[in-house]
Amino acid sequence: MARARRRSAFVARTRHHVPYTLGETVTSLVAAGLRLEFLHESPWCPYRCWPFAETPPDGTARLREHDGSVPLAFSIPATKPERTAASR
Repeated sequence: MARARRRSAFVARTRHHVPYTLGETVTSLVAAGLRLEFLHESPWCPYRCWPFAETPPDGTARLREHDGSVPLAFSIPATKPERTAASR
């Protein structure tokens, strides 16, 4: 006997996926020989990352319930050191 398929009340229209952890990202940059200047975490995201995120007039997305305690984005400026004759 065939089972009837139930329709879910929840329909995902957008999928958000972060394929790498922050640790994997930092480790990969260091392994590539880059010099990390700093790592900044931000309590906002440049786009609406989740349907429950608030979007203030500046166009960023924030989580009101957490009042900035949950980082939504990060930045890592990095430079490639110049190779000297001694390091070749």
